[in-house]
Parts: sequence; structure tokens; C-alpha cells
Amino acid sequence: MSRIIDEIPLSELGVDNLTGGMEINVLIGECHDSWVEFLFQPREDEFFVRVPSTMPWANLLVVLKCFPSVSQARKNGWNREIAEGWTEITIGKARRLWIYVLKESQAVRECLA
Repeated sequence: MSRIIDEIPLSELGVDNLTGGMEINVLIGECHDSWVEFLFQPREDEFFVRVPSTMPWANLLVVLKCFPSVSQARKNGWNREIAEGWTEITIGKARRLWIYVLKESQAVRECLA
């Protein structure tokens, strides 16, 4: 099943409307549609957000309104870079979000070639 991957800019995500139980798919770097289809197996209603390759976890989680500030995210242990490859996290208690990240790397390119 091949289809166009629905990407929306991070600035247009409308994070105020994110509700608990939502899944957020994040692409970092040159992630090809075939990789996305293989790893994410997207449904018709899913969307993907592309972020800069230099964005660390703290900044991403602030943009998604999981924390009120970068310093608060860092204090809670998110003061690290997003790892290359595939990452899944669940964050939040009252507004639980599932965040799936695919960050391009040489190993990912070789594995999915």
C-alpha cells in the first residue's frame, strides 16, 4: 500500500488540541516514504511532523506542551539528544501521549535499503 505521507509543519500542529491517548509521529532528517510505511504502517487518519535534526528532547517536548519550559523538561531528565533510529516514548499522566520518532542515520539507511 503506497500513499502520500501526510506531513504537517510543527508550527501548524495545534498542540492545544492534542488530547490524552494521541499518537504523534515525528520524522527527523531524510526519512523516505517507504521507510515510514514499513516502520509506522500509517493509517489514513495519521499525520507526521518533521522537526529539525538538531532539536533535542527538551525542546520537542516543550513544543508539544508536555512541559511548560525547556528548563522544566531538562529537570525531568529530558536533557539529551534524540537518538538516531527508532524511538518510542509515552509521556504524561493526565494527558498521556505516545510519541514515535524516526531519526535518519547511516544505520537506518543501511537497514532499510
